[in-house]
Formats: sequence, C-alpha cells, structure tokens
Amino acid sequence: MKTFAMIPALVAASVVSVTGLLAQEELTSSPLGAGQKVQLAQVQVANYNWSDVHLYLDQDGHVTSLGFVGSMETRQFKLPASAVGSSQLRIVAHLIAGSDYVSPTFVVWPDDLVMLTLENALGQSTLKL
Repeated sequence: MKTFAMIPALVAASVVSVTGLLAQEELTSSPLGAGQKVQLAQVQVANYNWSDVHLYLDQDGHVTSLGFVGSMETRQFKLPASAVGSSQLRIVAHLIAGSDYVSPTFVVWPDDLVMLTLENALGQSTLKL
C-alpha cells in the first residue's frame, strides 16, 4: 500500500528531471560561449515530394537525425544548440522511396528559421534562410 502512495511523488520528480534536461538543451558549448543560453534555430520542411523523407542534419561530418516528414506535409524541427554558429551545416533528406537530397552548406544564428522546400523533382528544391 505504501508503494502506491509514492507513485505521485515519483511522477512529479520525473517531470522535474525531464524539464531540467530540456532546459539544459539550450545551454551550449558552441562558438558563442560555453554555458551561454542560446535561442535555438529551427528548420521548416515542406515536402511536396511523393515520398516520405527522413531528415538529417550534417554538421561538419557529424550526422544527427531530425525526424520524418510525410509526403505533402510540412513540419518544423529545432536544430541542436551546437549547430548555432557552426560553419558547415547541410540538411540531408533521405527519401524512403528514392534518392537523397543534400542542401547547400549554410550557417544559422540564434532565432534563425531555415525553410527547406522539397519538390517532386529534387533538383528544383530550395533552401532559404
């Protein structure tokens, strides 16, 4: 009986722990300064391709998964704090049924919104800052 009485306290402690971890995501060791709070940049992807895509961020050769965007959907993703101020960023869109699209190299700063539009003809896709 005492075990069940502790469940609300454990849930509350878990929520506090997760909230603390999320807050730590905004602390960075980027070129802007260690431990400095940074407003994260975001990428918005409009997928007009007939295939679903899995998005990755290529940061100086280190590849991080951002998530999935279904065909004919638009989604927005936060970029990792380490991406802010990094000089060699590219977005890689891996089409579930097809070839990959690799964006041109770009740089983001705090509060930037990168807009990637994936077209059915991948060569006509655009990246805007």
